[in-house]
Amino acid sequence: MTMTAAPVRGPGHRPPTWVWILLALSVAVVAGLAVLTVAVVRDLTTGTPAFPSLAQSPDPSLHGTVAYTDGANCVRIRAAAGQPDRQVTCLPQDTVAVVEALGKQAGTALAWRDDGRLEVTVLRMPWIEGGQDGKRPGGDLVVASQLLVDTRTGEVEQVPAAELPTTPPAGTRPTTSPSGDTVAHTSDPESGRVTVTLTSSTGAERTLLAATGPHPYNYGMHAAFWAPTFDWIAADDGRLLVVTPGDPPTTRILVDLSTSSDPTIARFAVTGEDLLTSGP
Repeated sequence: MTMTAAPVRGPGHRPPTWVWILLALSVAVVAGLAVLTVAVVRDLTTGTPAFPSLAQSPDPSLHGTVAYTDGANCVRIRAAAGQPDRQVTCLPQDTVAVVEALGKQAGTALAWRDDGRLEVTVLRMPWIEGGQDGKRPGGDLVVASQLLVDTRTGEVEQVPAAELPTTPPAGTRPTTSPSGDTVAHTSDPESGRVTVTLTSSTGAERTLLAATGPHPYNYGMHAAFWAPTFDWIAADDGRLLVVTPGDPPTTRILVDLSTSSDPTIARFAVTGEDLLTSGP
């Protein structure tokens, strides 16, 4: 049988056109995936919108006091000006133990009473059947305990179990000032874009804050309302923001609330009183 030798390709031979087309398409797909990967990583690692810190650069023209939890079962108060800041009380260890025995601790709601004392309400979610160990948290939030704190004297009163409220306190969060200026906020989970607007009594609307977070579902505005002094606005985006409606408006960070729990709980409270007149 006679064998026919394959033709010898010379050094000047070029592959068929379809090979070059396939190679170009492959390179384009790989490059596109690389760009998409970089974009996703950048989206996920970009920080939340940055604003100046009042704690680092206090503004003495701001009045009022904010109570907040520090994420370690302690409550602090901070001047709206940015400083000073001090701890006022911590939950007793036996209280924490009782709460955790009856259910999962679900956060601490704060509210200022008319008599000037701070109401510290511990919430829990009861244990129900289910989960790996036979129980899991579920059902409606329950008031587990409550303290009344006089931030001026340091006196702390434990509210008797029979006098505990049946529902979590909501606090006072006015959106309309005495002059008729109304605050509103929007939060779009699809884009991570938030706004805070101010509408005057005449109907004129201004945007005080417009920002977009790092990734859909990772950033949102939970609340925006007037401080009791009605010269600044408290906005909650996981941080307590102080928005002043000047010309131009300014937004600054007063407290980082990222260690707090469910944002639907009144996890901070604002009073118009300047309770901190000296350093911590």
